[in-house]
Amino acid sequence: MVLTAPEAKITSRHEKADIVRSRVIKAALHAFALHGFEGARLKDIAAAADISLPLLVYHFESKENLWETAMRQAAGLLDARIRDLNAATDLSPTDKLRQLVIALVSVCAEFPEFHRIMSMESYKLSKRLIFLCKQCAKHHYLSMMEIITNAQKHNPEMSQIAAERLCYVMIGMARISNNAAEFEYLTGIDPKSPKEIKTTIRDICDLLRIPA
Repeated sequence: MVLTAPEAKITSRHEKADIVRSRVIKAALHAFALHGFEGARLKDIAAAADISLPLLVYHFESKENLWETAMRQAAGLLDARIRDLNAATDLSPTDKLRQLVIALVSVCAEFPEFHRIMSMESYKLSKRLIFLCKQCAKHHYLSMMEIITNAQKHNPEMSQIAAERLCYVMIGMARISNNAAEFEYLTGIDPKSPKEIKTTIRDICDLLRIPA
């Protein structure tokens, strides 16, 4: 069907709104990861996204709503990959675990802001931490636990450390890119480089005692 002029304008307007929201969320994640919730300022986020402050408020209403929207979207990147793994019928439990390691390390390297913000908020129980646990981290944790426990049952040669601890060992190692500046300064190695991402994946698999 050929769009009429009014319909084409509506589509274009919607597409423009999506582009603006995407820019704002990217700028917001960077600001919240760098300055924390309290230190991040809406006017700076608007400037980084190259939009006016009133337009940012129009789309997101408040800093709290922007923070929640940004965190949901960032968490969704890993959610989708884990969900696909749990649904896969052509992979063995060990293969699913290996693919989980790859997905976890890759997402942390591509988008370190989410786990950096999680680390900031995890020092005390707060409204924001409860939101993160309920809306974001719980999905990851339960899905990862299912993959880990199934792999342990399927492969007795792999590490039999309690699944919940293995889950956090994996997350902790995958988060090495969150400390990229410190790690690179002390070691001279960039943990976000393709070579080091592969090394991190291999090292986690070695700790789990599964083939890399």
